[in-house]
Amino acid sequence: MNTTLLFFALLVPVSGFIAWAGDKIGHVIGKRRHSLFGLRPRHTATLITILSGVGITAASFGAMFFSSESFRDVVQRGSQLRRENEQLSEQIRQSGQRVRLLQSDATRADQERQKTEKARDEAALRRTEAEGKFVTATKSLAQAEAALTAEKGHLGRTQGSLEAAQRQVTLARSAVDDARLRRERAEAAAKLVEGRLATARGEAKRAQILADRATSEFNLVVQEQKRRLEGQRSELEKLGGRVTEQTQRLSEQQRTLEMQEGQAALQKQEVARLATELEQLEKQRKELEKRRDEAQESVNDVFKITVALRNGQISYRVGEEVARLSVATGNEWKVHNILEGLLTTASRQAERRGARTAPGAIRSVWIPDRRIADDRGKLQTLDEVSAIHTAALNISKSKEEVVVVVTALGNAVVGEPVPVDIRTWRNPLILTAGQSLGELTLDGNKPGAEIADRLYNFLRGEVRKKLLDAGTIPIGELGQQSVGETSMDTLLKALDSVRAIHARARVTVRAAKDLRAADPVALEFEVKPLEPPIVTIPPGLR
Repeated sequence: MNTTLLFFALLVPVSGFIAWAGDKIGHVIGKRRHSLFGLRPRHTATLITILSGVGITAASFGAMFFSSESFRDVVQRGSQLRRENEQLSEQIRQSGQRVRLLQSDATRADQERQKTEKARDEAALRRTEAEGKFVTATKSLAQAEAALTAEKGHLGRTQGSLEAAQRQVTLARSAVDDARLRRERAEAAAKLVEGRLATARGEAKRAQILADRATSEFNLVVQEQKRRLEGQRSELEKLGGRVTEQTQRLSEQQRTLEMQEGQAALQKQEVARLATELEQLEKQRKELEKRRDEAQESVNDVFKITVALRNGQISYRVGEEVARLSVATGNEWKVHNILEGLLTTASRQAERRGARTAPGAIRSVWIPDRRIADDRGKLQTLDEVSAIHTAALNISKSKEEVVVVVTALGNAVVGEPVPVDIRTWRNPLILTAGQSLGELTLDGNKPGAEIADRLYNFLRGEVRKKLLDAGTIPIGELGQQSVGETSMDTLLKALDSVRAIHARARVTVRAAKDLRAADPVALEFEVKPLEPPIVTIPPGLR
């Protein structure tokens, strides 16, 4: 089995094991609170976690290095293998050029062979034409011999006639002259036929000579082409064998190079992944250090606040209301003075709870600087003066009454100034006198404590939610905000009314007066029976 592939196949689970083992070791070391080189236990656990992960990774890499020869070759001879790869690529390119040259030679030889075949076809065509002419001449000769035979027969007949005519010369002198004329004509025709026959024989001999010459030339050309083709074929076979052998060697070298390149690519990917992981770990380390510092600061703050709480030295908790005031719209400077007066009032109330004015300050409450973005997205620092000015400007532009609430931005310790923030609320009319806020059915026969608990939970739940939904400005700390308190006399009167009915009663909670968002909540209770009361008759009156 390929050890390198096995290494990379086991790399992912080994990496998971490294992460788990490093975390486990760091966790154990952290719980035991060991310390090395004077470091804190948290830093010692982090250092041991990192060293454990590095050690396990180094051990895995060393095991692979000493167990796989191919892996050692890739690690130790990477650059040399690359140079050999380049040399083999150059040899492949030169072999390809030689193959292309041989292919061009073979193409030229094939073209010459085609030319030779074309010449052979032309010679065969000329031979066919000569044979045709020879056949024609032979036919002409046969016709001439037939004509000569006919003339000879005719001459024999003429000679017989001449002999008869000579015997009858005296009888037909005119027949003798006629026979002489015919003989002369026959002799002329015989000479003409003999001339034609000689001419035909000469043409046949010339045609035969041409055909023999063309055949011999064709045979010579074909033999020469065969010899050249045989030589080229043998050379091509030799070159083909060399090319095949070279191709096989190149294929083997290519497969080796591809395997080496794959291994190198995998190693590069692994190195890149490890570098990325190292970078991420470095970022995580910096982030953890930053979080550690922030957590340490938070712990210090919590410790400080805890100590203050134990000693009863917390003047205000975060989100707790310090002071509030309804401000009517008007001139910006007038509103600005009102806000300054509100901060002065908040300072006095804070001083009553133990807050103190910082050296160089004029109040025991102060608005911390903060950075906000302007209309163009540029960050600007907003100090206390700018915050008051901005709030005064916004309130002066409002068309209705605004409630300004001063709340604590953080937990304040007795003896220190209180950091605050100014929040503005609209102060519209949210409830009218007599408006219902909810109904609850209570049983007047139940114990008084149970009736009181149900009424209290109803007020803390449904009634409080309806008041907040209507727009009542909450009072108190964040997460523990209330909408006000109902007087104990009003609650006791409602409970007495329910118990006096001695039956199931409907309790309707209504607004006692018109309420605005910033007004203290004033409630009234309407109690009505749902069924006739149960009257118990003493036994003596029955």
